[in-house]
Amino acid sequence: MNQNEKIEGFAREIYKNADAIVKKMQTKTARATKEQLDQFSAKAKADFESRAAYETGRLRTQTNREIARLHADVRRAAVQHREEIVSAVFEKAKHELCAFCRTPEYCDTLEKCIKALASRIGEGATVFVCARDLPAATDICKDIAGVKDVCASDEISIGLAAVCNSDKTLFLEDTFDSRLRAQRDVFLQESGMTLEA
Repeated sequence: MNQNEKIEGFAREIYKNADAIVKKMQTKTARATKEQLDQFSAKAKADFESRAAYETGRLRTQTNREIARLHADVRRAAVQHREEIVSAVFEKAKHELCAFCRTPEYCDTLEKCIKALASRIGEGATVFVCARDLPAATDICKDIAGVKDVCASDEISIGLAAVCNSDKTLFLEDTFDSRLRAQRDVFLQESGMTLEA
């Protein structure tokens, strides 16, 4: 073997080793690149899922707050509208009761009311009526045994009467004012105008 053949053989070995080293390096590089890409992809996916979950939760919370605010606004408007309707109905009822109190029939009704209340109180009864009814009540009470006094009351603005005993331990009331107050809750229930929570 001559010198040239030796050099060529040596060069072939170097190229062969170099090719093997290059293939090994390419395989390692491809594997390392794939691992890094997989890690980067997994991290990017986890970051995306985390951000998506955060944004979804934030948007859900924001939407729930807005729905709650709108629900409260609607409820507030419904309550206000209901109060306007109830006030209008009861204002009309009060007006009609006041009109009834100016009729001759009211005097008979007032007399029956005072007699019924006074009979339950007994001796020493004080009768309370609205200022407008004081003259008629005074005249009615002249004929009722046990009535000691007749007074005007600022608590009675529409009509009829209240009675208490002499030591003020028993108080009975039958007024249009109290009847109207008592009917307000009944009206809300019966009319279907109550608002559920």
